[in-house]
Amino acid sequence: MLGYHNGAEGGDVLSEDGEVLGTWYMDEEEWSHFTIEGHTEISSSAPSPWMLQDVIADWYEKKPSV
Repeated sequence: MLGYHNGAEGGDVLSEDGEVLGTWYMDEEEWSHFTIEGHTEISSSAPSPWMLQDVIADWYEKKPSV
């Protein structure tokens, strides 16, 4: 999650290989949301960025290979 460690409230989400998986942002209530690349609706949410990282990692491990 780009920007997470330097205080940003959103940014790109990349795989270990640099593939853009989607974007994340933090709302006014400090919940973090992830939208899959090419989609317009939020696919996952969590009460903090570090918890959202876990949710995204679980999704990435389970997603079918293209």
